Amino acid sequence: MSIKIQPMGDYQTNCYIITVNEKDFIIDHNQLFFPVLDGGFPPYIITKNFNHITERGFTIDLFSLSTLRTGIVYKPVYLQNIKQVYAYLEQQKINVLPLIESNQERIKRLKFSVPYLKASYSLVYRHNDTIIEGLSGIGSKKIAVVNNFNVTKLLQEKLPFANYNYFDSMLAAISSVSQGESDVFIGGSLISSYLVKENQLSNLTSQPTVNFNDDAQFSFASKLGNEEVISLLNRTIKMRIVNFNFILFH
Repeated sequence: MSIKIQPMGDYQTNCYIITVNEKDFIIDHNQLFFPVLDGGFPPYIITKNFNHITERGFTIDLFSLSTLRTGIVYKPVYLQNIKQVYAYLEQQKINVLPLIESNQERIKRLKFSVPYLKASYSLVYRHNDTIIEGLSGIGSKKIAVVNNFNVTKLLQEKLPFANYNYFDSMLAAISSVSQGESDVFIGGSLISSYLVKENQLSNLTSQPTVNFNDDAQFSFASKLGNEEVISLLNRTIKMRIVNFNFILFH
């Protein structure tokens, strides 16, 4: 059974179809919480600062569109590391993970939305260092990685004997390369470039990775059993795609 309610946002469709379970969920949950780590995840999640009193970015825009549709307000909770994120999720202090890659281990305990971003990766290193293209060129380097990131797990599988320096945030990992504590960092291309520029790490450069996690995509996720959270966000993602295509072809 489904019901129709009038859309609260400016969309191309005439109605927004939700299920009875989704309607009950909306009535019972006027606020949902998502985690933000130090430095955010720019340009998708840009943390507030002196110039901007609220968070912004593409992921925040999707949350805002969902709010227009449902009335549910998504609020950030600032946390220190990924371990704390999962602890808060288990304790239901947060409800939705905003930018996460799916893998076989995570599927067992998380419900994922449809992907809404293609992930691409780059090697970040100092200008005066020579990095051979591909993972074969970094096996003997000190590699900066972020605890509990999917890319860290993939690197450990592909380069099990490499020398890793572990950090709690991307900014800390990239800064360690700039300061000479590490030789190379592998991370999302856009966020890496943003953090290098924003923090004026002018001694760093980057190059795209080759044949590394080429199919990676970002989704929302929540604990198993929170299907309504994800189904409502799926509607927002799909409507965002519909609106983009309408603008593109008209």
